[in-house]
Amino acid sequence: MSERRRAHEHHLSMATYMALAARNLTRNSRRTALTLAALVVAIGALTFLMGFMNAYLVGMNENFVLVMNGHIQIYGPEFKDSNLIDDYMPDTAPITAALDGDDRVRAWTQRITASGLASVARSTTSVAVVGVDPLREPEVGRLRTFVVAGEWLAPEDAGGVLLGVDIADNLEVELGDKIVMMTQGPGGDIVSEAFRVRGLLHSGIPDIDRVLALVTLSSAQSWLGLGDGATEIVVRTHEFETVDAVADALVAGVGQSLDIRRWYNQDPLIEQMLEMQDASHLIIIAVVISVVLGQLINTMFMSLYDRVREFGLMEALGSRRRNLFAMLLWESILLVSIGGFIGYAIAYGAILWTAAVGIDLSAFGDTLASMYIDPIIRPVIDLQSNLYLLGTIIVTAILAGLLPAWRATRLNPVEAMRQI
Repeated sequence: MSERRRAHEHHLSMATYMALAARNLTRNSRRTALTLAALVVAIGALTFLMGFMNAYLVGMNENFVLVMNGHIQIYGPEFKDSNLIDDYMPDTAPITAALDGDDRVRAWTQRITASGLASVARSTTSVAVVGVDPLREPEVGRLRTFVVAGEWLAPEDAGGVLLGVDIADNLEVELGDKIVMMTQGPGGDIVSEAFRVRGLLHSGIPDIDRVLALVTLSSAQSWLGLGDGATEIVVRTHEFETVDAVADALVAGVGQSLDIRRWYNQDPLIEQMLEMQDASHLIIIAVVISVVLGQLINTMFMSLYDRVREFGLMEALGSRRRNLFAMLLWESILLVSIGGFIGYAIAYGAILWTAAVGIDLSAFGDTLASMYIDPIIRPVIDLQSNLYLLGTIIVTAILAGLLPAWRATRLNPVEAMRQI
């Protein structure tokens, strides 16, 4: 008989291994049930935690983009480094024409940003003066939704200003009151202008509530003597996935001498959070695998020691060691697969339910808002998370079965058959 034929006769089909694994797992139903319970809790908790993390990270990214920053920001080449109004863009027509011709761009707007002081007879406070286009700005961001008193700016309102609520408190002003704002114009001259408070802004974000003073773009251009110029152009694309392509096209087309920044480069906190996202997933997975492995390996070794005599008899009757190895490995894979499926199914149901009703964290609203996180979290599980979970289940199953399976192949049949 050839060596290939003998090997084939001793080879068991996968169906046989699965049947043996199912039978062996039911031999000690209590131990199997306890192990399955641990698996269900671990995989279920991991699945729900990933859904929760996905929700707040996606929400944080969207809020960061839609509050003021946009997907792409375009500046004069020196403006972000100097923060001087002299480094504004005097001619934005070529850039806006390129944006209008790109179907991936959803909306864009121009702004003028300058640091200054706001004062009344009683007090003075520092402000960030931002000139916005009242019609285009709501298409790019959510500033208009933060108006809690008064009204959004009208395009023809050359003398109106919207103040963050903390600025209004510091100055002790109300709707209709007059304030004087001063800032530095081109060439270093100090320019001032009087404005009437048209509305108050409240977002929970310090950069808005404490320092932001909004005026119309046209009034800022006239006040500072910039003509049709702007200090920045904010771009909103249809999807996050197209941001890099749009930015690259702008650089190649009209932006060689401009400072074009993607949304994830605007704030060190957001950039670090994105860099930590995958790392945090892997850390959580590593912790879950470590905890589950301890339980699984203990279960598999207990099963091995209970069946030492059986394994010895099987070897004495001609079973190959690789068959014993495969049998124990498939037991581990079957056990983890069942526990993982049940845990995932329960967690997925919980994710669907909480996504519909939301997890209310509004008690921490101001803290969350300062980090651009919605107070209502709606967990979501995506393809990448599913791949992480599948990989976790596979790795756990294999690692949990390898050591006991290898130990079974090291048994001495004679000594094993003497075990009681």
